[in-house]
Amino acid sequence: MAKYFISDCALIDGTGAPARPGSALLIDGERIKAIGTTSSLRGQADGYEHIDAGGRTVMPGLIEGHVHLNFCNPRTTLEIDDKWPAQFMGMMAASNAQKLLAAGYTAGVSGGAQFAVDVWVKRAIRMGFFRGPRLLSCTRPISTTGGDGDWHPPWRKILDPMAYVADGPAEMLKAARLLLKDGADALKIFTSGEGSRVAEFHPQLYDCSQHRETMLFEEIKAATDEAHRWERPVVAHTRDTVSIKNCIRAGVDIILHATYLDDAGLEMMVKSPPRGVVPAMMPPKLFLQGYRDGRIPRAYYEASGYEEDWASGKRAMKRLHDRGIRVVPGGEYGLFGMPYHGENAKDLQLFVEDIGFTPMETLCAATRDAAYLMGMEKDLGTLEEGKLADLLVVDADPLRDITALQVPENISIVVQNGEIQAREGKLLPL
Repeated sequence: MAKYFISDCALIDGTGAPARPGSALLIDGERIKAIGTTSSLRGQADGYEHIDAGGRTVMPGLIEGHVHLNFCNPRTTLEIDDKWPAQFMGMMAASNAQKLLAAGYTAGVSGGAQFAVDVWVKRAIRMGFFRGPRLLSCTRPISTTGGDGDWHPPWRKILDPMAYVADGPAEMLKAARLLLKDGADALKIFTSGEGSRVAEFHPQLYDCSQHRETMLFEEIKAATDEAHRWERPVVAHTRDTVSIKNCIRAGVDIILHATYLDDAGLEMMVKSPPRGVVPAMMPPKLFLQGYRDGRIPRAYYEASGYEEDWASGKRAMKRLHDRGIRVVPGGEYGLFGMPYHGENAKDLQLFVEDIGFTPMETLCAATRDAAYLMGMEKDLGTLEEGKLADLLVVDADPLRDITALQVPENISIVVQNGEIQAREGKLLPL
């Protein structure tokens, strides 16, 4: 296994401590053996390949909080699961996973995918077929009838849509077992709607707003309890106020969006914190920008409620952060009109410029805090002796300019599991 001595770096270790110039690391196999100053470790570096960072930043590998590897620029919800065959979706998912790793994302949490492509991509990566991030895979999410995800009318006869539809606790129990049997690391559920699901503007007149509670508490609880019996976490798409509270009461582990969090919900979450909250706020931000640019009709803009989503979501995330709840960047990249896979660091800029995180808080959220989503906080997220060597050498200072992580050439080296995976935004050949 590889052994590296990385010297003369400005170390951002992900704990929130200030950057430490003149630092060095010894990587022995898949783990970090030692961290210190360049002068203190140089004498221990015999037999190690020397990487002179030349003052560049070394930081933990980024972790994407909400990735849909199956998204390949669908223009409508129907194109998500009714345009491409399983074979093509598998190839696209593999390609998207590689883009993530090349951009410095050494791990990611899946938000679900049809055909279980995230499960199979994870297995292919682990078998060495191609390089890619560590994945917490979710396979197909569960929706109730008419809920977010059940956007196809029955006459279309879609054989394998993205969402598995189940109603009532008994069906939820069976759905959970079937999906977990497929090898999912986590179970994804849709508990509320979404602002873009407006009937007048949907190709099948599908209507499911973000204020609709689409899954009852008893259904959420049944799915969550079963996943926990399998020792798997639950990921929930949750926007409306009631559903947020239901998810907290049911013990959901990862909450996506949490847009309409009220005071009572905040106090509930502080008392029973999830692993983390992933707001996925880029879609409403770009939707608003599209309206201002004249690309989205006023009627759709007003019906979507995304202006309210954007304002409410920003307030909620700042309040959660201020009360000590982990808020993690990421979400929905690869949708039509969104940045594509590999451009995920744009969410870090959103956290700084729009939510009000400092650059250091943002980096910790995308590394240390995101490791909790993976359930790997003991091994990932910070650069400490004994932890897995997932790290980046960055030819810029992201604490001065958070947008520097969006430039592929700035990601000088990507190390995952103690092995160099990419240089200057390009994966190395196997």
